[in-house]
Amino acid sequence: LLASRHGLAYLWLWVHSWQGWPSPNHRTVIKPLATSYPLEMFLLASFFVSIGLLLDLSFFASHWVTIIAITIILITVKAFIIGFVSTVLGYPFRIAFRSGLILAQIGEFSFILAKIGLSNNLIDNYFYQIFLAVAILSMSVTPIFILFSKPITTFFAKLPMPKIVRHGLKELPKTNIPALSGHTILVGTSQYSSLMKSMEMANITYVVIDTDADLVRDMQIQGINAVYGDAHYKSVLEEASAKNASSMLLYVEGTNHKGSIIKSAKELNPKLHIVVRTRYIDDLEYLYEMGADDVIPIEFEAYLEMFSRALNHYLVPNEEIDRLLAKIRANGYKAFRSTEIKGQKEKLNIPDFEINTLIIHKNSVAYQKSIKELDLRNKTGISILAIKRGDEVISNPSADFVLDDHDIIYTLGDNYGATTLNEVFRQL
Repeated sequence: LLASRHGLAYLWLWVHSWQGWPSPNHRTVIKPLATSYPLEMFLLASFFVSIGLLLDLSFFASHWVTIIAITIILITVKAFIIGFVSTVLGYPFRIAFRSGLILAQIGEFSFILAKIGLSNNLIDNYFYQIFLAVAILSMSVTPIFILFSKPITTFFAKLPMPKIVRHGLKELPKTNIPALSGHTILVGTSQYSSLMKSMEMANITYVVIDTDADLVRDMQIQGINAVYGDAHYKSVLEEASAKNASSMLLYVEGTNHKGSIIKSAKELNPKLHIVVRTRYIDDLEYLYEMGADDVIPIEFEAYLEMFSRALNHYLVPNEEIDRLLAKIRANGYKAFRSTEIKGQKEKLNIPDFEINTLIIHKNSVAYQKSIKELDLRNKTGISILAIKRGDEVISNPSADFVLDDHDIIYTLGDNYGATTLNEVFRQL
């Protein structure tokens, strides 16, 4: 009431308008912004209280049809303009549409301009009240748009549209990928360098799918198999030979977006092994329902890392830490994953057991030793299922089979046994 009577409401509007002016990404303002958080919340609350004091509720009640109609037109036109500009700049439909949806409200500076216009008789009180009501209403629905922007965008992205709208006006990188089989598809917007290096070290062929046209073009110049587009679309997955791929590593943001990509990929290739990275444990059940084979929650891995550091502080041996972490991972992921997930096909499920691989090198303790000499069954509880030598796979190898350089051993056992196996190889 004091703000309204003494005109301080406009002061709060002006202060709040400049509140976000410093760049939050600049290292020199991170500390000031962090310490001023209570003040930021105070200014934010003052801002909304102030604009509420400026609104004539009786005027809103008598003109609500006009106000709602103008608000709908405003949001539609502004969202279209922002989406069009984003498309011209080369952004795909998903980004353009979502940007327009989130930024369609009237900004804070408009209140200052409207007050100046009223003071200089550029607008009358009727138009001023209409403007206030429309601005407040548009800002009120913005949190709803932000909350539901992903599913709304996903729905409209499924509709047929010109290629230029779906991918933007920027010239698209041309896909020139040879016929591949048994490769891995990397989908995401980060961690490419480390993932690609890991793939190259393991001699695994991979294809990258990304929505950044410039990044894809740079990869293609470097000779990397890269496809431009959203992996949600089957046409993009087909360009990456998803039907013949062995696995997919999914590293994108947005739970619903991940789910739509998994669904499209599984429809093309039901045998495709999909590994998904997610931020939160709560996403696990949904992603498994959509068809993901493995889901890695960053939140859970962060807990394990903290636990590991704590054990190091208490001077627990590294071997014991590895054993505990392996056991926690096995029990933890099994607990997070529901045993009754709809829409998922029956799979072979041996509790606490998994298949692992080991490669033999000349400096390995197992080099030129027979399976009988290693005695892995008694020492670790691990069973050797097969050995791959070159292109030949030897199933159920005999106890006299001698391991050679670059042999790959396929073992079956629990997580504890796998950890113990690594310890044995270090100790032999």
